[in-house]
Amino acid sequence: GAERGTVRELQTSHDRRDDGADHWSGSDRVVQVRPHVWRWIAPRVAGGEVLEIGPGLRPTAPADASTFVDTSEHALERLAALGGRTAPALTDLPFPDRSFDAVLAFEVLEHIEDDTRLLAEIARVGRPGALVVVSTPVHASMWTPLDDACGHVRRDEPRVLFDKLGDAGFEIGGFTWTPAPSRRVSRLRAGALRWNRR
Repeated sequence: GAERGTVRELQTSHDRRDDGADHWSGSDRVVQVRPHVWRWIAPRVAGGEVLEIGPGLRPTAPADASTFVDTSEHALERLAALGGRTAPALTDLPFPDRSFDAVLAFEVLEHIEDDTRLLAEIARVGRPGALVVVSTPVHASMWTPLDDACGHVRRDEPRVLFDKLGDAGFEIGGFTWTPAPSRRVSRLRAGALRWNRR
C-alpha cells in the first residue's frame, strides 16, 4: 500500500524549504505554464484522463480537467478550488492501475532518490499506450549551485535516463534538449533562490 514515509522523494524544489514551510503558501495564484507543450499534448490525449506530478501552483495541464499529485497541501487546495482532482504525494501513486491516458512530470525526477520506483509507478497508472512527458535536467557535468539550491539529487546522462525509461516499459517517441543557462546565470539564480528562502 501507499505510505507517506518517503514523501521527500516526491518533493520538488518549489515545495521544500530548509524550515519545512510550504513554499507555495504565500501565493493563491495558479498559473498554467508551458502552453505550447499543452497545445501539443491536448490533441494526443483527446480529452482523456491526465495526471500531473509535482506542479505546485504552476501546472502544465488545465487545472479544471486534470488530476494532480503534489507535496504542497496549499497547492493541492488551490488546484482543487479550480476543479482539479488532487491527491497528496505518497511513496506510491494513490491511483488504481491503468487510470490515466497521460502522465506529466516536469522537473520532478531530479528531486527523487528512487526515480526508478516513480517511473514504475507512472507505468502502472498509465493506460496502455499512455502518453508520458517528462522534463529533467541532464548531464552531471552541467551541475551548478542552482542544482544544490533546488535540492536536486542527480543529473542523469541522457543514455542513463533513456535506459531508466526503457526499463519502466516506455518507448522514447521523441525528445528535445534545451541549452542550460550559463554558469554565471545559474549562480545568480541559486543565490536569489537561497535569499528568498531565508
